[in-house]
Amino acid sequence: AQCSDTPGWTDKWRHCAYEDGGTAADQCRPSRGNFWPSTEGWTCAAYAKKGWCKGGRIVLGAIPDDDRNEPQLNCCVCGGGARKAPEGAADQGRCVADTGGTCSFFGHCDASRGAATCKGGKCLCVTGMCTDVAGRCHRPAAPSTTPMVDRAVSGALGLERMSASTVCQNTPGWTDGWVHCAYEDGGKQAELCKLVDGGAWPATQGWTCQAYERRGWCRHE
Repeated sequence: AQCSDTPGWTDKWRHCAYEDGGTAADQCRPSRGNFWPSTEGWTCAAYAKKGWCKGGRIVLGAIPDDDRNEPQLNCCVCGGGARKAPEGAADQGRCVADTGGTCSFFGHCDASRGAATCKGGKCLCVTGMCTDVAGRCHRPAAPSTTPMVDRAVSGALGLERMSASTVCQNTPGWTDGWVHCAYEDGGKQAELCKLVDGGAWPATQGWTCQAYERRGWCRHE
């Protein structure tokens, strides 16, 4: 499985500018629209380069115990990020065993991988198990023959058919916070440009997930 770090993530340690490597923008990200020493924090690239994370986990004692914005959930090198099976694998019904995680010379895989075993420095799912997009092993689900729920119900719940056996739900009530959507194309459609609770146009909260799909700002792969 391929892994990608959470886009734009930093650990919010804004003093990184004054530490070793703090002038490297790929490690200590400058604040938007600004430049050094106005910085947002260390990036996943810094966690890898500085050795703060190795083998899919944080190195004990490498970073302070205070909140560092959960690198273990956002950086591949720390065991986080988003993992994707090879292109076409899901459509072809292939089972991907590689979780994307690595294991040390002790031969143990992190518990977050599920039923995985260490082989050649990689955490691979045991026989009969497949990895999901989070890099965790599970038994492959049989293709669903259950029809999609009623269109009105699916719309109300924000459900979308992603594949033959996968349904996805948008985060309920989410908007992008662009309150000026009311004055843009499609801004009078409440399902696209969400109204403020109890309010009326042009009092709006921002564009919805449905707007992002209909306007082509996001597309299914």
